[in-house]
Amino acid sequence: MSTKREELQTVASEAVRSSGLHSLSFRTLAHAAGIKSSSVHYYFPEKSDLASALIDQYIQEFRHRLEAIDADAGDPKNRFLRFAGIFEEALENDRLCLCGMLAAESSDLNDENKAKLTDFFNLAEDWLVGVFKDHSGSHNNEIDAIKLARTAIAGLQGAILIDRPNRERRSIEALKTTVLGLLH
Repeated sequence: MSTKREELQTVASEAVRSSGLHSLSFRTLAHAAGIKSSSVHYYFPEKSDLASALIDQYIQEFRHRLEAIDADAGDPKNRFLRFAGIFEEALENDRLCLCGMLAAESSDLNDENKAKLTDFFNLAEDWLVGVFKDHSGSHNNEIDAIKLARTAIAGLQGAILIDRPNRERRSIEALKTTVLGLLH
């Protein structure tokens, strides 16, 4: 990947996580990167190409974060808290999860990018299910690991949306407390 392409992706990722893909123009992106608008089209012929690259990069970074959590192992509570920390970090930086933001704009995405978003959410769900199942007996038997993982992911995505306007942490803290309460 070229340095200018990486720079464009970094600037675009921050802009999308802040305001969405719909509000990002190639002209604004070019200005931020110090190049002509037509040069952005050299790297990303269409917005869908940019979205695809952003999703791929975000999934790769997210996977690395999960691998780092796995490397430290730990009990399910600690692993979940570190997972939730990924979303808290976004909130602290006045950002949303890139894939969560793009999911909100999914009606404007092509089928390939919608499939990539599904891959992201499946990755997060599968990882959390593994955390909860690896520690069988450590979660309330009335709630299965898949439902708990889906609830946690939906809750974290929603919590950062709700908490973001005032940079509060009430919703994310409530979600963490709820999930932790279900783990023994």
